[in-house]
Parts: sequence; C-alpha cells; structure tokens
Amino acid sequence: MDLSLWNPKTNQEIELDGDWEFYWEEWIEPGEEKKEKSYISMPAYWNKKANTSYGFCSYRLNIILPAQISSNEPLALGFSEADTAYKVYINGNLLIQVGTPSRTNENSVPRWEKKTAILPTTGRNMEIIIHASNFEHTIGGIWKPPTIGLADSIRKWTWIRMSYDLFLFGALFITGILHLLFYWIRQEEKSLFYFGLTALVSSVRPLVTDERMILYLFPETPWELIVKLDYLSFYLACPLFYSYILSIFPEVVSKTLTNIASSLCLCFAMVVIIFPVSVFSKTLAVFDLIYLSFSIYHYITFGKASKNQIKEGTKLMIAGMSFIFIFAVNDILYYMHLVNTTNTIALGMFAFVFIQTYYLARESSKTYRFNFRSKEKLKVLLRQSIKRKQKDKLAVIGHFTSEIVHDIQNRLLNLKFSNPNADSNIKRELEEIRNITENILDFAKNQFHLKKAEVPIEHYFNSLKPDILHLFQNKNIELIYDFDYKENINIDPFKIKSAILNLARNSYDAIPDSGWFRIQSEKENGLLYLIFSDNGEGIDKEILEKIHFEKLSTTKQNGHGFGLSSVKRIVEAHNAQFLIDSRPNEGTRITFIFTLLN
Repeated sequence: MDLSLWNPKTNQEIELDGDWEFYWEEWIEPGEEKKEKSYISMPAYWNKKANTSYGFCSYRLNIILPAQISSNEPLALGFSEADTAYKVYINGNLLIQVGTPSRTNENSVPRWEKKTAILPTTGRNMEIIIHASNFEHTIGGIWKPPTIGLADSIRKWTWIRMSYDLFLFGALFITGILHLLFYWIRQEEKSLFYFGLTALVSSVRPLVTDERMILYLFPETPWELIVKLDYLSFYLACPLFYSYILSIFPEVVSKTLTNIASSLCLCFAMVVIIFPVSVFSKTLAVFDLIYLSFSIYHYITFGKASKNQIKEGTKLMIAGMSFIFIFAVNDILYYMHLVNTTNTIALGMFAFVFIQTYYLARESSKTYRFNFRSKEKLKVLLRQSIKRKQKDKLAVIGHFTSEIVHDIQNRLLNLKFSNPNADSNIKRELEEIRNITENILDFAKNQFHLKKAEVPIEHYFNSLKPDILHLFQNKNIELIYDFDYKENINIDPFKIKSAILNLARNSYDAIPDSGWFRIQSEKENGLLYLIFSDNGEGIDKEILEKIHFEKLSTTKQNGHGFGLSSVKRIVEAHNAQFLIDSRPNEGTRITFIFTLLN
C-alpha cells in the first residue's frame, strides 16, 4: 500500500483495507517471502477462504509511508477486533496482542478488545504481520481493517466513540430504572414493566460492543461472558419488546403470534445461557430471520391500524420500530461485510425508547388530567349531595320546629293577654321571647322576614347597654363604645340586637375572669363598619372554617350550632358582609359591613 502522498494532518485516518497476503495455517516470520502468495480482501471472514471458521493464519501488508513524519506528531495504528485472538508485528517487533493466538485449541485464549499503539518512526517502509487464531466463534477473521493516522486524532475518535457508548448506556439504563419504579408504584400498568426491562436489557449492549466499555470498568471480565451479554442484549430485548407492544396495543397485534415470537426468542436466549460460544454463535442468522419476519408482521398490522385509526399512538410506534429495524438491518449487513459501518442497534433502541417515553408520558398526562377532572366532578357531586341531605334534614327540622314554635307563641299570647296589668319588664321579656321564637322559626325555614327601620347608631347601642351589661354581671368585663359614625342605619333592630347579644355571650364565654368587649362604628367610602372585638381566648381554625362553610357551627364545646352561624345569616340577610378574624389566646374581631344609601 503506497501512502507516500498521504498527508496525515489533512486526511486524518486511513483504513488499511484492500488485499492483504493471507497464509492459512501458517505463521510467517517478518521478512519471509513465499513463492506462492495467497490474498484476502480486508476486512473479511476467512470461513469461505479456508472452508472453516476454526484454525489459525497469518496476514501481511507492506506500506510505504510519507517521507516527512514528525516525531512530535507520531503515527498510531488502531486495531479493531478479530475472532478471537491475534498478535500484530511491525517490522518484526511485537506491537499489539489481544488474547493468546495459538496453533491449537488447548493453548488459544480468546479475547475481544480494541487496541491502539504508537508506530515507530524509523524508515518509510513498514511491514505489518498479523498472527490470528480462532477455535471458539462460528466466524473467524478480522471484522474491521486496521486504521493508521496521527496518534492524537485516533485517541480523539476513540474518546468520542466511548462517550457515545456511555451516553447510550446511561440514557437507556436510567430510563429503564425510572419506568420500573413507575411500575412499582402503579403495578396495574404492565406496559411500564415491559418497557422498563426492554430499556434496561438494551442498556447492556453499548457496554459489550464497539469500544467494549465493560473492559475499561472491569478489565478481567471473561471473554465468554462478554459474548453472552452481547447476544443476550438482543435475544432478550426482543421478547420484552414484543410483550410491551402487546400490553399497549392488544387490539392491534395478535396475542398468539406475540407469545410464539416471545417463546422462540426466549429459547434462543436459553441456548446462549446454557451452551458455549461455539454453539450459540451459530444461532444468530436464524434469529435475525425470525426478527425480520416479525418486524414485517408488525409493520403490516400497525400500518393497517394507523390507516383505520383503531387506536391513537400507532404512528409513534411505527416510527420507533422503524429506527430499530433500520439499525438492526445495518448490523446484519455490517456483520456480513456488506456495509462498512459499525454496531448501531443500541442507537436504534435509544430512538425507540425516547419516542415511547414521550408516548407513555403523554398517555400518563391524559390519564392524570382525566382523573383530576373526574375528581373535581366527584367533589361537586359530593357537595351537591351533602347540600341536598342538609336541605332535606333542615326541611324536617323546620317542619317540627315550626309546630313547636307555633305552640310556644300561642301560649305566650295567652300569657300576655291574660295578665293585662303585668309588670312592664315582664311584658318586655315576653316580647323578647316571642321575637326569639320568630328567629328560631326563620332559621328553621331557612328564610328571614326583616322588619327594617331607620335607627340612630348611638341611641340604638345605648339602648342595648343594659342587656349587654346584664350578660357581663358575673365577670369583670368592661363594655367599650367607640362611635365615629353616629347617624342612622336601616336595619331590623331586633334581629341585629339578637346578633349583638349573641356576640356578647360568646365574648363572655371566651374571657376567663376579666377583660373588655368593644363596639366600634366607622364609615369609609360609603361603607359602614360595625366592629365587635374582645381580648378573650379566641376561636380555633377548624371552628372558623365551619362558620364560613357550614350552616350549623358553635364555638362552645356543648353548643347546638346556632351561634356565630346565626349571626352570619342575620348579617347576610341585610345584604351586608360578615368578617371574622380570631387567633387562639389573642382575641376575636368580628365586622359587619353595611352599604350606606346616599
């Protein structure tokens, strides 16, 4: 091979392909010339040339190097792989050895490993002699031709290929682990299990092919284990892949055919596990045929399903399978020496896994949104059901309460008219009791009959002072009035009085021994604020939520639920707002907000 015009800086690496001298079952010595020369085209398996895959041989190539080679930028020889052991001599010096090549099976030690060595810089003529042997694999020979180039350039491409393999391994491995964790959480989704295992098994392949990253991590890994992992990463990925397709699209693919395909693949995997390399390496061609047959079947079925729109996601499945199919065919052609590429099935699996991860994430998102909407609808239906039950319960309570209140009012009227000369205080109390019964009746019927009147604020609250002080007579509670607004307000005097006395009772219960109860009035932007506050024990957060959202709530341990909720209903019946702010041990502040009419 004449490389005298080659410029390593511009043309980078050159593959040493083409015709090499080939000597079957001979190990020629450096410089040894043979009268009868045989040639083989590199790269090539020697099976056809030697009519067997087992044996040993010698390769030789003479190269004329460029005249100017800088010692600062040395050349290197990159040697790929051979089945299954070899030594490389440069001008008679042993430069590379992988495994232990031998003339006999007993002394041969197989190994797969890529090697790079710096070439000596003496002279322009270089003789390359390779001694190779194979007694284990069904294919014998050199898979890829050696390459020659600048050492830095060869190292660079080696690291690029290693980074590529590590990326594929990491992406597939992490994807597999994540989906197995998802399956552990949602075990009813079998597709996550099969998909996770498919990605996990496929992640092994970048470690045991091409740069054989597993040898960088574990240099003493046995050669037979590497070969088994190489085959199993394909043989086991296929049945898992078929099971995943069936779990996602049971209405598209045949369960019977899928089970048959998976069973066949598992049988091939068992052969790999049980038998030596010399046996299971012969199964690859048959397995490739089975894989191609089922790939065609899947293309036909998914093509029909996509056309008939049987199920969403078939187009994405076709796209993912296309990547696997194209790269798998490339590998088949590569091992047959019909294309000069490299192993690419791991890249195809990565593309498939990436597409299916998107598909599964999209379907999971749809399921989540559906469940979220269903949950929200269920909440609405539940609230409506609770409201109906409360309404029915209150209707029954209202019916019986109306009858009871009606009887009480009749007796109060009889008591009032049968004692025309009764004390005015008694008459006032009787009137108060009658009004209270009306309030209970309104509450039970879920309605209010307001009897509004224009009342002056200051005069109205002064009239309430005796009743409030009467409530506070057993405790040292100071009643504080602070009126900034003293004009009239349109209210139902009795119902607002009932609400205020209710607040005063709550303050009395909340203040332990001594404290204060303040009533304020403020006007701002056409709004009147009536503020009631105390320095009692306050109200718990749970009770506050009940006041806001439930019809019956109380701040007392043994209360009946007609307390602050009743006050809130009275205020809202006046088209006013009811606000409450309370913190434990800091007191309570309740505000009525009325809109003043101009």
